[in-house]
Amino acid sequence: MALRLKSLISNDKTDGLKFSLKSFENDSEKNCVDNCDNSGRYHQLETVNRGLNETVKSFETLSGNEANDKIASILNAYAVDFAQFNSLSQDEKADFIPPSLALKAPAGVGKTVHILDMARDLMDKFPTLKILYLVPYLSLGEELHEKAQGLGLPSRVFRGRSQDMAGQGDIPECERFKMCSRWKEAEKISSLSLDVKSHLCKRVPSAKNPEGSECPHFAECPYIQQLKEFSGLTIASHQYLTLKAEWISEEKIDLVIIDESFWQTFIRKNADIALDDFNRKRDRFPHYDEINYPSKDMTEDQRFQLYIDDCDFFRTYNYRLAEKILFIPAMQNRNFYLASDFIENGITAEIADAMYKIEYKRLVKPAIIPGMDDAEINEKLENAIESDVFSFARFWKNLSLELKIREGRLHSVGFNTKDKTYYVELNSHKDLKIKNIPVILIDADLDANITKKLFPVFNDLPDDAIQTLQVHNSDFVKITQVVDKAITKSTFVSFSQKSLARQEKSQNSRNLLFKAGQAIAFGTGLPLSNPTTWNSVQNRQKPLMIVNKEISDFWHGTDFYSKKKMEQELTGFNSEWSNFFNLYRTEEGLAFKNPDAVPFKVAHYGSIRGKDEWKDANSIIVVGRNEPTVDAIERMACALFYDDAENIQFIEAEEGKQSKYFPKIKKSIVHRNGNTTEVDYSCHIDARCQMVLMQIREAELTQAIARGRPIHRNRPLEIIVATNIPVQGMVVDRVINYDDLYQSRDLFTLKQGMNPFNANDAVRLFKGVYNTVDAFKKVQKRKEKNFDFPMFLAGIYQKEHLYNVVYRTEDMTDRMNDRVGQVFVKGGRVQDTVEQTFKKLFKKVDFEILDIKKSYDDVNASELVETKEEPVVEVEEVTPAPVRVSKFTFEKTTAELLKLMKLRPEPVVQNDNEEVDNRLYDEMDIENEEEDFVFEGQDVIRTIPYDDKVRLANKPVFPFGKYRAYEPSSMKWKMTRTKKARMDSDLSVFMRENDVTLDDIQMIWSNFYHTQLAELIKIKDLVA
Repeated sequence: MALRLKSLISNDKTDGLKFSLKSFENDSEKNCVDNCDNSGRYHQLETVNRGLNETVKSFETLSGNEANDKIASILNAYAVDFAQFNSLSQDEKADFIPPSLALKAPAGVGKTVHILDMARDLMDKFPTLKILYLVPYLSLGEELHEKAQGLGLPSRVFRGRSQDMAGQGDIPECERFKMCSRWKEAEKISSLSLDVKSHLCKRVPSAKNPEGSECPHFAECPYIQQLKEFSGLTIASHQYLTLKAEWISEEKIDLVIIDESFWQTFIRKNADIALDDFNRKRDRFPHYDEINYPSKDMTEDQRFQLYIDDCDFFRTYNYRLAEKILFIPAMQNRNFYLASDFIENGITAEIADAMYKIEYKRLVKPAIIPGMDDAEINEKLENAIESDVFSFARFWKNLSLELKIREGRLHSVGFNTKDKTYYVELNSHKDLKIKNIPVILIDADLDANITKKLFPVFNDLPDDAIQTLQVHNSDFVKITQVVDKAITKSTFVSFSQKSLARQEKSQNSRNLLFKAGQAIAFGTGLPLSNPTTWNSVQNRQKPLMIVNKEISDFWHGTDFYSKKKMEQELTGFNSEWSNFFNLYRTEEGLAFKNPDAVPFKVAHYGSIRGKDEWKDANSIIVVGRNEPTVDAIERMACALFYDDAENIQFIEAEEGKQSKYFPKIKKSIVHRNGNTTEVDYSCHIDARCQMVLMQIREAELTQAIARGRPIHRNRPLEIIVATNIPVQGMVVDRVINYDDLYQSRDLFTLKQGMNPFNANDAVRLFKGVYNTVDAFKKVQKRKEKNFDFPMFLAGIYQKEHLYNVVYRTEDMTDRMNDRVGQVFVKGGRVQDTVEQTFKKLFKKVDFEILDIKKSYDDVNASELVETKEEPVVEVEEVTPAPVRVSKFTFEKTTAELLKLMKLRPEPVVQNDNEEVDNRLYDEMDIENEEEDFVFEGQDVIRTIPYDDKVRLANKPVFPFGKYRAYEPSSMKWKMTRTKKARMDSDLSVFMRENDVTLDDIQMIWSNFYHTQLAELIKIKDLVA
């Protein structure tokens, strides 16, 4: 780069941007183009697909260190140009284009540090240098201020009149002090395009006011103190890009640095006018005064006649607009205006321009001086300001411009309906106030076309004034992306506020997401203990989950229903929303009211840009995407590009539908090994709308991913992108489905003490997780289809603490059998910890630990416990379903019984009574059991009369085997006191539900058990 004379710039370069497909493809971004027919239905999107998937312009991918060197080289070259420019006099500078640079590089690469280093070097060369550094919000400015001071660079944070004074973070927002005592009056005067300082702060003596005037708070005003000359780095918010401030000018500022995305600062918001206002408030005419109608060149009669003409003109076209034009979209069922709607009714660009000028004549310059009291100032401002003047003036100004350049659908003037009220939309952007000053833009998501639109200086500079760097992540970083779903906001937040069922469904999704965060915290290496006991290092390593703001509101108790509940408590009146107030009782995310007790952190889209507080997190979990509606995207595009002659292509709703949807194309997610996964990708059909969409949706994703500082990472980092939106330049290591993120039952039981591999122990120990043996088997089968991602992570980051334990414990018949389970041990002697865990799990049940091994063979560790000489036989986990006997019949072939013996060494007999079956091993929860007391008895074989046999033919069998151990050799059984109490209770339920007596139960059981037993003894003898 080098300094460029303004006289050498070709005029045709400043005519504006042309957004054809070709010009958009030449940018580093991708594009979408129009592919819809006249009916608005999309017939093919091959061109869109090609534009989004092909890399038109390739960039070299750099490592973190290479990127640092490249950034340093770019900034060194810029510093040379700036030093030359800054050495010129003000008159000489007017002949040159101020040196400007736009740098696009990923977040976390070190752009800010390099910028501060350059600023320090320039300060050494120019000690009185004044640098303005603009950031999105002041909290980020405070972080920057600390960094600058750490580098020895003089800096300060500049706050506007309406912003809070520093050091009030713990004070409620409504009680905080502002920088200016008259900040509300200052905003009103600024809106009149008047100088705030001379009207409110201090006015120097003049002929009309020889003594001058001063605000009573002037001497101690915090805002005024900031205006003193300061050499160094002044940090302020992005709002000063479009504000006219007395302290920002080419004479007072030498260099402007703009950090992070800036383009939304330019868009005017909340600029709608109700159609009724065009009639209700239009009886106010221009003010007849010296300012609007000066007497210098006219007689009094001429002045008054001009005023009458303006009033007639104003009345004529205002009512023509209100009566004939504004309701046309409503009558024709469309949401936009056409240029022909105005021209055919006699409103041309020239008439609109004249109406714009007359609108401003409704303003009166207030006779305000700083020494007035607040009440008098406010009274004069009320008389001066017509609140609708600026909106109506902007309407006519936008209309005038568009009628000159457009024939079809208007962009800056639109139509919509809200709450059964018709509105005129006003879409436009503010102008840049910082001009003729050298500027540096640094942004991870910078778009060249939007930059040139809002900073016209880049149209006059060579291509290398906009630099793009692509940087790959550290080798310590692993990226996992969900590919089966986009994960919309509606998954977690129902927009049907009055549907309790839908709200409960949404809450269930939020609760599952909360549990996923807990599981991933453990999976990425954090303890299972209560987070309130963690040390500072572990707290910094908590995963960060980034969600939509609505989810964060539910988890912090600031959602819609919580606010309504608070209103009811304050007012004492029953709310129409009271049916929803119990939702908070089952909102697991409300644990964030005490964030120290939650094993992960949460932040929402729109509040994370540039922040460095999560750089030590073990994992970054990005949930969903921040995707505005089609109308919102198109409106922002209209605001940015309304003054371009080329029309924007809009998406139309399908026939019979009101909602609009982005068309979907196929786009690829690239794997580390070179493979790709195709996903459905939502995009816009217009190149400029697609730019805006990517600046919001994809840009927020890249910002979220960068919170873990993956480029210079020197320890493991797991990035989990829970949406299938392909991120430009991102290569993934794994792809999963969304349901794989949820906390698995294995991990849940592991947290409780042990992950059992045996069905009976799973039911015995974790009734709420596995109610029956069948339930356990179904879960194991689902594992073959679903990927248990949290346990997969635990196998990587917790593998040194996971052990497989071979143990022996009694089964349902009180016989000892070998089992295997997995336990988590972190700290202490492994064998001692395992024994303590088993004592808590099995309580008074006998068990014996046979062997303890590492769960993962690749972990080298010394032998921790002594093992038996005989090899440990692995327990086969796949077992057939338990035998279910529902009728009084005992015929079984020898082959069936042999198969039963082979596959079920420990048979369990279940009946059809689910209430009994689901309470297996409930006695394990009884405290102070007297297991040493044993009942002993013997069954008597009974003969059933024919009538009873018919009556009991369809009755189920009571499962005595669950409660007592039977010894076939002596034909005796044994049962503990606890098991007998449980059996007696279950017998009562069984008798009542099946309409049988105790005598009936004994007859059925006696014949069933001894008939089957005789067959089994006979078969065992044959096998022996």
